[in-house]
Amino acid sequence: FYLFLIILCSENISKQQRFLHKTVHQNAQVTCDFPAHRETITKLNAYLLKGIGKVQLFEANWNNSTILIKTNSSGLSLDINIAKEEKHAVFHLRDLQVIHTDSYMCKIEVIDPPPYETESRSNLIYVKELPPLQEKLNYMNMPMAITLGFFVFYSLIITAAIYYYWLKSKKNRALQNDYFNMTPWQSNGPRKRPPQNGVPTRNYTAYRYWEP
Repeated sequence: FYLFLIILCSENISKQQRFLHKTVHQNAQVTCDFPAHRETITKLNAYLLKGIGKVQLFEANWNNSTILIKTNSSGLSLDINIAKEEKHAVFHLRDLQVIHTDSYMCKIEVIDPPPYETESRSNLIYVKELPPLQEKLNYMNMPMAITLGFFVFYSLIITAAIYYYWLKSKKNRALQNDYFNMTPWQSNGPRKRPPQNGVPTRNYTAYRYWEP
């Protein structure tokens, strides 16, 4: 009987303390579900513990709809979201580094309505370094990126407008050259008057000077 009780307790402990392995770069989420058989929960406490020694990093009290954060000694960018309809609490850890690789356990304490009950889940979070290029892009200043994008877009518009007007002027010059080539050439010099009717034609040979 005692052997059966020890085996049963060890199975319950291993099931409760099962580890979820996660590999992340900067941000991670630790989710803890409410007790499955509890239909209504109006008040609870949520904890985030770290390491084998279960050092408490974060504590929050939830009263039906209001979250009151009591402790945040982690030194991390950390907050919590408690979803009443989905019946779970989600801890959001941001800006993690390699030194933050560890086991994290979230714990839920149901205060009201009775009976008092707890639920926990452990997560082994392995934080990897970002590739150099991706890290550089993540730290890029967003206003600078927006300004640079606007400048590139404006430059493309100006270039397209200049190219359009250049093609248009080139086409106009080609049409003008074709027009001048097709127009007959006319001299602006004095023209010979046409002979008038009824006027005798003058014979200039009669006035020619004779030389022997």
